[in-house]
Amino acid sequence: MLNDRLTRLLVRPHDRATSAVSLLWFSLSLVCALLFGLRGMDGAFEEKYIIQDDARQHVFWMQRFTDPELFPDDLIANYYQTVAPSGYTTLYRIGAAAGIDPIRLSKILPILLGLITTAYCFGFTLQVLPVPFAAFLSSLLLNQALWSRDDIVSATARAFLYPLFLAFLYYLARRKFIPCLVALTLQALFYPSIAFVSAGMLALGLIAWKGKRPVITRDRFTLWLCASGLAAIVIVLAFYASKSSGLGEVITASQARQMAEFQTGGRVSFFRDDYLFYLTRGIYSGLLPGHIPELLWTAVLFPVLFLFKSRLPILAKAGKLSILAHVMISSIFLFVAAHAVLFRLYLPSRYTQHTFRIVLCIVAAISLVTILDIVIRWATRGREDRIHLRAIIGMTVIAALILMLVIGSISLPDIPQRRFRVGKEAAFYDFFAAQPKDAVIASLDDEADNIPSFSARTVLVAREYALPYHLRYYYQLRERGVDLINAQYTRDLNEVKRFIEKHGVDFIVVDKKAFEPGYAKRNRLVQQFLPELAERNDLATSALSSVMRECAVFETERLIVVDAARILGKS
Repeated sequence: MLNDRLTRLLVRPHDRATSAVSLLWFSLSLVCALLFGLRGMDGAFEEKYIIQDDARQHVFWMQRFTDPELFPDDLIANYYQTVAPSGYTTLYRIGAAAGIDPIRLSKILPILLGLITTAYCFGFTLQVLPVPFAAFLSSLLLNQALWSRDDIVSATARAFLYPLFLAFLYYLARRKFIPCLVALTLQALFYPSIAFVSAGMLALGLIAWKGKRPVITRDRFTLWLCASGLAAIVIVLAFYASKSSGLGEVITASQARQMAEFQTGGRVSFFRDDYLFYLTRGIYSGLLPGHIPELLWTAVLFPVLFLFKSRLPILAKAGKLSILAHVMISSIFLFVAAHAVLFRLYLPSRYTQHTFRIVLCIVAAISLVTILDIVIRWATRGREDRIHLRAIIGMTVIAALILMLVIGSISLPDIPQRRFRVGKEAAFYDFFAAQPKDAVIASLDDEADNIPSFSARTVLVAREYALPYHLRYYYQLRERGVDLINAQYTRDLNEVKRFIEKHGVDFIVVDKKAFEPGYAKRNRLVQQFLPELAERNDLATSALSSVMRECAVFETERLIVVDAARILGKS
């Protein structure tokens, strides 16, 4: 009796997605996704000044949607607005029109995206293997993987790739033409890199096998979807390319190899001395996902289990595996292509790390359910006097699996502390928020990273925004950074004045320890733009240090805000 219930609950295929068991596991999947989301966003609304790390780059400028006068002629805001995909931008614009501040919306979206991702992951896994418990496992493993990273929690463009890519897989498996086309278009609008992977899958779908010979398929659904899908992707990406044309050329591989910013310890640590690590685990260049929950490694058992497919009844029900194969082939092809034309297709890791994570979760779930089926069948086979012992062993295996799932779910890193930036200078942000909207603030301090998000004011330069992918933008930012460093440490007050007038600076923010020995060596902007200055031993005698107290208009325990107009008035 117990065996029948366990078999029905855990390993028995259910052809109808509306069966009671399917609805049970689907509901539990959504509950788990909601719990992950609530835990992942815990603390996000408790502080006034708190924002996800990557949102500081990709969301701050969207405050323009609520107040178009913000960030006038702001190089940084204009750059990130230009590189933002249109669909992603439009969603935040709609939210702003509905009265939801973009930064607040960035804290709401992750939970919604997690639920949608879970629903499509569950549905697609059922198409591959119609065992509801396998679909539950895949969605649970995917939630573990996603919420231990900063992809969905960032609510940036890449957060949307998971629901949109899984939606495409689900509708492709069900051969739904219009939903497939919509998903493809949205991929191109929200995260173009994943649209390239889907385009590769469409091309692979054209290949059919006649015996051992590849031929072009005659399936009308596949032909029409490939033609229409590729056309939609090309149109959207052509619009995106024209929008980004004003940024100039993307950096080339040879240029990047000459820049310290792309070396180990640089702003974008792309190139590595360890070539194996560079190709496999590099965050920007590697083939494999980052953190992988332990149970996902059971995916490596799948090829072995598949060899014995004829002896494993549950795997006989597995279908649509070609879709997973196409995901892997397309991803690897684009990974290689991105390395071959480095930076022209953005970062190589973007083509494999996300898709591999999805495939690993689904394949691991199938492997685990197959192993459970083997255990249950073994536990109930043989002489009656041995069944009792085998049942105990079988229940122990099942209990161990459940325990590992629970431990894997509750032992995730403390997401709010790792992924969110909490502003520690509330009065400082309030002061700048009260300044004119066209105020320009210059600072070498890390707080410059937070001012655009927390005060909605323009910063001249900040390390958070100093990404060297488009050199026309980056060289302007680097020039500003070098000028600021020289102005802060020069002995000539006239040079400080020239800096203020050249860049239209209204305030200079200085750390009270900025002129002490060792500060320049610790400062990240100095190390990025002018590292040789850190070796000088005369920084304490700068002109700015001699006038900043009498020109100060605000200060905190750590920072001094200097009025640039007062400096210009000094003789």
